[in-house]
Amino acid sequence: MNSKDKIIITPILQGEEVYLPLKLISSLLQTTLKIENKNIFLLKGEKEVLFKGTIGNKEAIIRDKKLNLLEPVMAKEDDIYIPAKSFFSFLGYRLIIKEKNIYILQILEQILESNDKIFIKFRTQDVPSFSFFTLKDPNRLVIDIRDCIVIEKKEQISKISGIKQIRYSQFSTEPYVVRVVIEFTKGVLDYKISQAKGELVVDFFNYKETIKDEKKVGSLLNINWSKNNDKLIFNISFDSSFTYTKGNLKDPERIYYDFFPNFKNTLTDTIVVNEGPVEKIRIGILNNETKNLRIVFDVYTSTIAEEESFTNTLRVSFPIQENSEKTEENFRNKFVIFIDPGHGGTDPGAIYSNIQEKDLNLKISLKLADILKKAGYNVVLLRDKDVTVTLDERVNIVKDYLNSNNNSNQEKFLFISIHSNAALSPEIKGIELYYATDFSLPFAQTIYRVLSRYYNVRNMRQGRFYVLSRIPIPGIIIETGFLSNDDERKLLTTEEYQNNLVEKIQEAIEEWVKSLGS
Repeated sequence: MNSKDKIIITPILQGEEVYLPLKLISSLLQTTLKIENKNIFLLKGEKEVLFKGTIGNKEAIIRDKKLNLLEPVMAKEDDIYIPAKSFFSFLGYRLIIKEKNIYILQILEQILESNDKIFIKFRTQDVPSFSFFTLKDPNRLVIDIRDCIVIEKKEQISKISGIKQIRYSQFSTEPYVVRVVIEFTKGVLDYKISQAKGELVVDFFNYKETIKDEKKVGSLLNINWSKNNDKLIFNISFDSSFTYTKGNLKDPERIYYDFFPNFKNTLTDTIVVNEGPVEKIRIGILNNETKNLRIVFDVYTSTIAEEESFTNTLRVSFPIQENSEKTEENFRNKFVIFIDPGHGGTDPGAIYSNIQEKDLNLKISLKLADILKKAGYNVVLLRDKDVTVTLDERVNIVKDYLNSNNNSNQEKFLFISIHSNAALSPEIKGIELYYATDFSLPFAQTIYRVLSRYYNVRNMRQGRFYVLSRIPIPGIIIETGFLSNDDERKLLTTEEYQNNLVEKIQEAIEEWVKSLGS
């Protein structure tokens, strides 16, 4: 569902149905969850009721239609589960289970033509995610639609002057991509692609055929920007049509666009913006022979960019965000992070080669506490020396702090327990993550996603851990590595590795905090 991130869950299989947590479904659909007794509601905006159902009942109302799910809505272990296969089917999606992965996909329904426009229709009301480019010999416009399937491939003769044929088929299933190809009779027509709920619209607003000359060097004419409600909009204008590709880079955060085939820059190499998430724009030529142009947006923080393409202009939109360092620091000050060095005192934890887990946990925890304090977070260490702290005492430390501060907003508190692992097999190594409550899942997913960029993260699992299941805030256990593996044990004891690890944990926390907004 237009998501690049893998979400780790344990579904419940019952008959032909696949049960998924209601909170997860609400998050995927970007709805507000409301529960009244046994009645549950998923709300779009303030008034639109997307779904209404009752625990223990198959009957439901989906988009104002009375329907019967394959299985009843179910309550289990303090959570509510929805029969997702039939639920998403009624919304126009197809749920597919493949090699332990669950895909929720749009379905391309049909392609229609009217008034020099091509309408690519879907069964859902979702806004489709896509990319596009042009090809030669013959001239074609190719549109790849992500997270999508088509029941059968199809070819149709176009009624639009200058267009020979439209065809579409399943281009790939890893990932799921449907490819639409619009073949021109001669040159590429001027076009504009726009997104709407449940459709893509390709507008051929000018009959003039513009056969591209690969030897001709075009020019970047202008980059201007404006604010519109909650968006920062950039218009990148050229003197001729173009194709482009998009990419993201990290450390620091950047979003770039490469333009083809041949362009020169008539503007300054750097444009200072200092608006919303964008710090500045940098412009350069990738290759002096091909004259491919790259435009880079340097952004203050991880963000998203949406594109709308016209014949000679690419429009790039960013959600407006505060970019001042003071605002970020003030926002961090709202967060209290509990750091729990596992074991301690009379409880040494795992012991290998005279290395006691409790000592390693404390050393990494102290480093993590230090780096987070310097970043502006409030930190509470459950122990700062080698003392015994029972599981009940750990729970009480958190609850007493929350009660004394009279603050129940879960978003402003995090709990991280640092441990080292051990296994019977000396070959096993890698980081493992654990969480207990469903409201800890999004935080755990962020830690998993970020640490996986740098380390071997073996898995992320949910379990009824004593402390995590008894505190009312998002919490995780980070098993930093296996002391039972010789190589990993040596690595875990080095200052360099410990410093790098806590920096990456901080990066994950930063990503989580920024995702909440201010």
